[in-house]
Amino acid sequence: MTMKMTTRALVGGVALSGATLAMALGSIDRAQAATFSLSDNFDTENGGAAKLSYNNFANWNVSKADVDLIGNGTFDFFPGNGLYVDLNGAAPGGLTSKTTYMFNTGDVVNLGFRLAGAADASNPTVTVVLGGLYNQTFTRTQGQAFTPVSASFTVTSDTTAALSFTANGGTNGGLLLDSVSLASTAGVPATVVPEPSDLAGTAFAFGSVVLLKRKFGKKQSISK
Repeated sequence: MTMKMTTRALVGGVALSGATLAMALGSIDRAQAATFSLSDNFDTENGGAAKLSYNNFANWNVSKADVDLIGNGTFDFFPGNGLYVDLNGAAPGGLTSKTTYMFNTGDVVNLGFRLAGAADASNPTVTVVLGGLYNQTFTRTQGQAFTPVSASFTVTSDTTAALSFTANGGTNGGLLLDSVSLASTAGVPATVVPEPSDLAGTAFAFGSVVLLKRKFGKKQSISK
């Protein structure tokens, strides 16, 4: 009885060692998981209806002057794009995300949005800022259709930041904003490489138990 219990204990030890060996021989390939994401095309704002000097956005605060929610047949310079934001209301305005996001070192950040040119020739610009992670100023020619902008970068140090779009210059016709997306993805863990001594120890343990099982099996057969 004692001999059988010892053999089972050793077999259990081998099962654990085998699992450890399997992990060690292969890298840890863990799929990236989204930490957070923002996606906003403004189409559901104000019940789907345009409104000048709009300041009741679901995901944004109007952080400078005012902005206009246009489209869907009202001041619709680019039909077929639903609602979108004129970043110059009565004066150059701006939007800042209501949420301040936390970014960890190693996170991969993907930012996207679409911009279109102003209806007039005042040549406004818009500056897009995500804390210390991203800062870029954009121009569009008068009447230029919506074109996508995308950026991807890796966070080098832990930080918090809000996303903002700020109009500069122009009159009451600014660059047009639509389809904003922001996603942060946790970095993939480093590959685990086993030490040669660990592999040798595991292999030795496995071999020892195999020999014990054979030895005990023969003794039990003889006794019968």
